[in-house]
Amino acid sequence: WLDIAGKGVIVTRTLVRLGEQAVHLTHLGGPFRDFFKLGARKERIKLTIIPARAGIRFCVTLLDATQARTTEIVPEGDEISPEVEKRFRRAFIRLLPRARCVIISGSKAPGYADSFYPDLVRAATAAGRCTVIDFRGPDLAAALPAGPAIVTPNRTEFMQTFFPDDDPTSRTPETNTLLANKLRELSSSVRSAFVLTDGDREIIIGAAGKVTTLTPGTVQAVNTTGCGDVFTAALAAAVMKKQDLSDAVIFAERQARAAALSPRPGFVLPERY
Repeated sequence: WLDIAGKGVIVTRTLVRLGEQAVHLTHLGGPFRDFFKLGARKERIKLTIIPARAGIRFCVTLLDATQARTTEIVPEGDEISPEVEKRFRRAFIRLLPRARCVIISGSKAPGYADSFYPDLVRAATAAGRCTVIDFRGPDLAAALPAGPAIVTPNRTEFMQTFFPDDDPTSRTPETNTLLANKLRELSSSVRSAFVLTDGDREIIIGAAGKVTTLTPGTVQAVNTTGCGDVFTAALAAAVMKKQDLSDAVIFAERQARAAALSPRPGFVLPERY
């Protein structure tokens, strides 16, 4: 299969499937930009495009059916120019009045300023929009003071961000305690809810200074690529429909589990939802 993808695309794909009105704001360039636009049009994904010379990167997913294993080959993206960033910021501000919820996901391309993501989060929260963020590292740490409503990196990304000197894959009792204490601290101080997925392991929820967990259902996964993005989009959609956080997490987990049954990234087979 050759599909348009990327975290923003999969988030928007999921929202469209769930019946939401959504716009994917992205820079776009290179010789395959028309292929990208055609793919979006076929899926009814609305785009707001910032023209750029930076080309589309191609990520390859290898599916080993005998081992039920997924291997992703992800190249570095092309660098964008300062002018592209300026136009992106202006477009973001223009779109804000139309939005009820803003989802910012994925690592930014080379060339964007360190302040880019934190500034977008500040603008969205200042405008009173429910803001959901799914990125990691210094960008995540710098964006938290703006008070995003929901933060959804996976467990490993959270550990890499806040405990960079530790093994992010460790699950010892000591590591679990460190993680839980950090979630209590952050969810109390910045008033954001944190929802950390961890593959087929427990989902960890930190909100209002408390930490709870949810055990996901079992599934014989075909392709897990994009399942985290499906989760984030479905969680945001459920929260915007006034579901409480625990019910929204349950709904999002079911959507992500259904997506794991498809060989294509972020798609859900019709009989699965």
